[in-house]
Amino acid sequence: MPQAVGMTCQRPTRKAYFQDNVKLNVFMHETYPAIVNKAKTEDAVIFWGDETGINNQAYHVSGFAPKGQTPVVPSYSKVEKINMISAISNQGRCHFLCYEENMTQQRFIDFMERLVKDTDRKVLFIVDNLKVHHGKMVEGWLSEHKDEIELFFTSPYSPEINPDEYLNHSLKQNIHSGIIPHTREQIRNKTEDFMHGLQKCEDKVSCYFRH
Repeated sequence: MPQAVGMTCQRPTRKAYFQDNVKLNVFMHETYPAIVNKAKTEDAVIFWGDETGINNQAYHVSGFAPKGQTPVVPSYSKVEKINMISAISNQGRCHFLCYEENMTQQRFIDFMERLVKDTDRKVLFIVDNLKVHHGKMVEGWLSEHKDEIELFFTSPYSPEINPDEYLNHSLKQNIHSGIIPHTREQIRNKTEDFMHGLQKCEDKVSCYFRH
């Protein structure tokens, strides 16, 4: 029996198939420590950012119910979805922007402009390797604002090292608990309520850095 050798039934975690362990180690042991030192030297603040999609489809794969009664999860035939980009710091700061279309270079720039405006120090912004993040328009804007913000990239296919990914997980758990929203407006309202709540509780945001 598996229990006899100390094993339990668990939901498996996911690891990207194309993750490069060498590049991951370089980021963790060289790139990120250099970013931390740069933040100290320049009195800058480090933010981690990520984009995510939120829809009206329940993600639950199991649930509790009285014996003999199969739990029922509502499923909507029409998928409604919004997107969100967010940024968090280990001091508990949280910024976000909801949008319905795809992420574009201009939208990414708009978010960074807001991030800079709302932060009284230089921003060191760590994101993944989404194509938009490497765009020519983004590069041009960054070169014009290099005294206010710098962009850094995680190693490819390494979502588990980004604390903002854990925020996304908490958000989706909240969205799909209680009354599940089924319109874009309802999804957006519940998302914004959750995120505004986080902005008022820096300790909760800081917890995403303890994984």
